[in-house]
Amino acid sequence: MDKLQFFNAIKQHNRPVVVDFWAPWCGPCKITRPILKQFAAKYKSQVDFVEINADEHSVLLQQLEVRGIPTLILFREGREMFRQTGAKPAQVYDQLFSDLAAGKLLRAARFAPFERILRIGAGAALLGYGLPQTNWLMIVLGALVALSGIYDLLPFWDTFSEWMQKRQQR
Repeated sequence: MDKLQFFNAIKQHNRPVVVDFWAPWCGPCKITRPILKQFAAKYKSQVDFVEINADEHSVLLQQLEVRGIPTLILFREGREMFRQTGAKPAQVYDQLFSDLAAGKLLRAARFAPFERILRIGAGAALLGYGLPQTNWLMIVLGALVALSGIYDLLPFWDTFSEWMQKRQQR
């Protein structure tokens, strides 16, 4: 299965789709698969669940830029809405399925809170150093570093991300 075949299959689902990329040898996958199957059964009338073996579809994983397993990708109307890599507690999966079933827009947290604060703080420090000295390089660099900590929270980012995903799917 390649990327085009995958997206054609995903678009045929009338409901939101949760895709689980896993492998039989993957320890965290062995933990998460029963949990995911439990929630797939719980939400079966509202959410479709698809499992893809990473060993059998390595080309697809490469094309979708899946870098680790287990990885969950949530789709609505053929578009990727959320991506999560690694094993999580059952409550996290329950909330994901519940939000997807309820039609809530899911938004992946791109940074942990500490990393976000660290980026904003580093940017502020560079700005604080550059402003009194009118050092434009430090001012621009500080603004860019601070922006890297909040860009995903800005309203235009969702529009830009959707536009980029549409271009990649062509």
